[in-house]
Amino acid sequence: MTLPTPSNYLVIGDAILDDVVDINSISATYGRNNLADQPSPSVFTCSYSLRQDNQVPPDSSIGDLVLWAVDDPGAGSGKSYVFVGYVTDVNQDISVWQNGNGLINYTITATGPLTRLSRDIVPSVTFTKKLEGNRISDAAAYSSWPFFNIETPGGYEIAADTKSNDSVLTLMQVAAQSGMGLLYENLEVICYESYATRTARTDSFALDDTQVLASSLSTTQSVTTIANAVNLTYGAGSANNGTIYTDTESRNMFGRLAATRATELHNVSDANTQAQIFLASRAYPRPRLASCQINLENPAITNALRTSLANVRTGQRISVAVPNQYGRDFNGFIEGYTWNLGRNQRILTLYLSDYKETKPYTMWYNVAAGDTWATYKTSATTWSDVI
Repeated sequence: MTLPTPSNYLVIGDAILDDVVDINSISATYGRNNLADQPSPSVFTCSYSLRQDNQVPPDSSIGDLVLWAVDDPGAGSGKSYVFVGYVTDVNQDISVWQNGNGLINYTITATGPLTRLSRDIVPSVTFTKKLEGNRISDAAAYSSWPFFNIETPGGYEIAADTKSNDSVLTLMQVAAQSGMGLLYENLEVICYESYATRTARTDSFALDDTQVLASSLSTTQSVTTIANAVNLTYGAGSANNGTIYTDTESRNMFGRLAATRATELHNVSDANTQAQIFLASRAYPRPRLASCQINLENPAITNALRTSLANVRTGQRISVAVPNQYGRDFNGFIEGYTWNLGRNQRILTLYLSDYKETKPYTMWYNVAAGDTWATYKTSATTWSDVI
């Protein structure tokens, strides 16, 4: 699909909604808000109200293409798309009615291309053992959606298996999850990024405490996120169990908190490697910035930052400088985001994960008591590596 240069802010089918003055709200959500699952299909909603007496509603039908753009000072047209998808639901209801006239509310819902993959069912297919990027590419061949950007070959071998009556989305997500990679939407393109590429990304942009809403800053710590006895399943149908890895110090502090993660990896060595990464990132509670919000009306938002925000994508690196009273500054990934435009407000919410959740670091608890800086420190160790 070659997207047209955005000349309007909102187009649904053949209807341009820029001049519908009674739009109540528009929103679009991409990605995920945690690391436990792969990103979900994006969802767009538009709510507007029209008077029955003299306003004709835009013609919106199931399957119509939705193009939503926001201001982007760095784009030639001054706008960039933040949602591309297709209408799935059209709802209307009457909120006020008297003497043959009234107010009718309309809600348009649309979803992104991952939804199309969920409806592509593969009756039966046999996959050979392949690295996860190649497996995802093989699964994509069974889809009716033509626009993919899949990193191949990948870093982890997926077991050979025969699948029956699975959706293309399920096949791709299982392989992506097994490879610790990221399957996500970039507007009309479905993308896959491997674990190695994800942890090596440097496309970070920065926010400071004048650019984020202070009321949106909150940290999360919960026993439900701690795991100190971990193993992964592997093989076709996740039929085999890998080694159980434990963190003794964490068990002494919090009791035994077991967790398992299902994969379809071919090699037990890969399953065990991933289990150790999982354990290192989850053995102790780690306060983290779960999300933050940016008010696009804020005068502290520069044109350069406005362009970065207009082009935000799942998986990008980000740093957030927070007030001194709050704790250490945040460095991590954008796992998902929601654009929300209402009357007199434009808010972008970013759902975040700490870099160390994906690329674990050494905790003080795990440093041997007899170690000193002279014996512990190596050329590859810095202060930020030991928290």
